[in-house]
Amino acid sequence: MTYAGHEILPHTATITSKLSIMKRLIQLLLLITVLPLYPTPNSDDILIAISNIRSNFISSDTLEEGKSVLAFAEESDEVILALSVSTIPWIEEEWLADKEMEGTLKNLILIAYLAGNIQSQIQTKSSKDDPYSGWLLVCEGYEQLIEKREFKSESIEKFIQLRNEGRLVDYANQL
Repeated sequence: MTYAGHEILPHTATITSKLSIMKRLIQLLLLITVLPLYPTPNSDDILIAISNIRSNFISSDTLEEGKSVLAFAEESDEVILALSVSTIPWIEEEWLADKEMEGTLKNLILIAYLAGNIQSQIQTKSSKDDPYSGWLLVCEGYEQLIEKREFKSESIEKFIQLRNEGRLVDYANQL
């Protein structure tokens, strides 16, 4: 995964999709500070950060822990992340009239996706993109968020339905 002008999507994505996802990623980066100034954590540190995110997703510390997740995603050779409209479809959805709040919620959901995906790759010692594990944490985080804030994501609701039916892993394997 890269940002700031570097390729982040498979070549099959449309230009519009690339620009939309790039815009959202840049918004996330601006929200939580400039990554080059943030030291890259090692895999043990990132697993602790991800554990903290998992234990209390709606904590104010989640964005702080998200800095570690993003730094690791950007700098580590241990993980591969393929971001596209297929893997993070909520990026293009419109949830709220309050765009600043919507951006914050989408940033939290993106942190969850990256954290779940990264955790799986580290624990399995396999540098292979794992959208399924990312989506599982997205579902958990989303369920916590909607208890506190009224909004709806059609794509995440679909992931939750597939998870509940035991079909999310099959959906991920189709990518």
